[in-house]
Amino acid sequence: MREISINKPTFEEVSSKDRSFELMSSEFRQKYKAWKDREPKFEDLNYDQDIIDQDKAKVAAKESKFKYSETEIAALGETVIKQGLYEEAWVEAVVDVIPTNKFDDYFRGTDCVLRFESDSNDSLYLGVDVKTTADRGLVNDKIAEIEHFVSSGKLTNLKYFYDEDMDRKGPQRVPSIILIIDPRYAISMQDIMVKPYQKRNEKEAQKTELVKNLLSLEILCQCMEIDLRLEERQEVQPRYLEIQKTYQEIIESIIQNTDIVYTINYLLALIKIVREESSRYEDLLQVFEKYLQTLIDYQQKREVNYVLE
Repeated sequence: MREISINKPTFEEVSSKDRSFELMSSEFRQKYKAWKDREPKFEDLNYDQDIIDQDKAKVAAKESKFKYSETEIAALGETVIKQGLYEEAWVEAVVDVIPTNKFDDYFRGTDCVLRFESDSNDSLYLGVDVKTTADRGLVNDKIAEIEHFVSSGKLTNLKYFYDEDMDRKGPQRVPSIILIIDPRYAISMQDIMVKPYQKRNEKEAQKTELVKNLLSLEILCQCMEIDLRLEERQEVQPRYLEIQKTYQEIIESIIQNTDIVYTINYLLALIKIVREESSRYEDLLQVFEKYLQTLIDYQQKREVNYVLE
């Protein structure tokens, strides 16, 4: 197994004190623009022009209410997540990150769609709502919302979906999760991600490893939690069994394509560190212990390829 190396200062060194939150570095802005260029255009889809014009008007009305500073922070966080999942391969099971059209971003709550490694011929998609915030409460609220949505037999219905590699475009129903990234982490990570791997120092490499493992755990544990919540419902409704199966397939894909034993041991090492100074890292400890409990609960309910005692 790979050696686990974690320093205590990793948690403190997440802020960039020499640059204000509202600014994205010029180097990282090029990556942001590259992702914007990949977004599906309204005209890429075969809708009547009057429908496209109506949706463009809705988008324009929405954007007229945005504050520049909030938009800049959101764009930074979303780009860090997309870059990490795509170019940095933070989750090995993810084979592509598909950006969404503004309409699906604003009105379907989906910033990008992940395509996972799948044994079946069909594509395995997961919609992601990215929030650049330190408010972990959004995760719990979103999971409850997703559970309610799925239990009604519904999925997020994207209108302007376009997966060019799979030659699939048009309406696409996808299960979904939410990912949050603290603005401090986003600012710190952009400085690292513009550097080639070989030019990153030890602290930068450790910080990348931290974010990579936590993001992988977040995606995995959210899918597990949604699956287990649906399992706990008294009556089994056929209308959401297929949706639940999709979450299970994503979980299986992550486990099969990840060094899950390393990831779990990394989590246990984090828990040990933050417990030593729990008064300083109380919020982090709650997050990490929830990950661990979700992994234990899922192991008890499902046959999975890891062992926790």
